[in-house]
Amino acid sequence: MRRSLSAFLALFVAAPVLAGEKTKAEPVNVPYRLTETQHVLVRVKLNGKGPFNFIVDTGAPVSFIATKVGKAIGLEPGEKKVGVLDTLEFEGGLKQNKVKVMVDTPFQLEGMNGMGLAGLELHGIIGYTQLARYKMEFDFTRDKLRWTPLDFDPPPP
Repeated sequence: MRRSLSAFLALFVAAPVLAGEKTKAEPVNVPYRLTETQHVLVRVKLNGKGPFNFIVDTGAPVSFIATKVGKAIGLEPGEKKVGVLDTLEFEGGLKQNKVKVMVDTPFQLEGMNGMGLAGLELHGIIGYTQLARYKMEFDFTRDKLRWTPLDFDPPPP
């Protein structure tokens, strides 16, 4: 009787937690490193070219690709410097298709690259419009981040 009651209570408590998290797939381990300025850096391929170094910035509303990188991969920005990548692929295997990005070099990247603060060249910033598609687990004692794709398409900024 106690076991049945315990099992029922466990299911009753776990159901709302499980219902609130609509995952699309199994977790993927995304390799990362910390830059000399302690920014989380991941490597990505853009339209099959790269890899390029991108900072993970949960506070950035959109993703940015440095202007010179956009030119190098043949990305033509349209109105308001917005471009659409055919593919954005993170090391570890996560891939997004038809990704809207800003093709612009934010002054933060310009400054960090100009002074060599990060210890390597930064090519862009991954922001909310891409990051919100994943449940992300940061464990700085490991060399990989655990990202679980979610069934969520963030609204445009």
